[in-house]
Amino acid sequence: MQALVEAVRGTLAGDLAALRRHYGVAFAATAAGWRMVLTPLSLRVLGAVQRITVTGQGNELRSVETEGGGGVDRMQIAPAP
Repeated sequence: MQALVEAVRGTLAGDLAALRRHYGVAFAATAAGWRMVLTPLSLRVLGAVQRITVTGQGNELRSVETEGGGGVDRMQIAPAP
């Protein structure tokens, strides 16, 4: 759970240095939005979480997808009205 918390916290804070302490970071942006793929650096965490994919548009986080343990968990985040 801590891996997910650090991924969301670092993303929301815009703290690339913090993200890079815990993850390999790959980032891509298009006109439609952005996507960041985080791969845990810790072998212990990697045993439980293989990848976290965070997507967004502008400065808004839209989804967090966690892959691990043979499954995928997705959290969708709707923009505030």
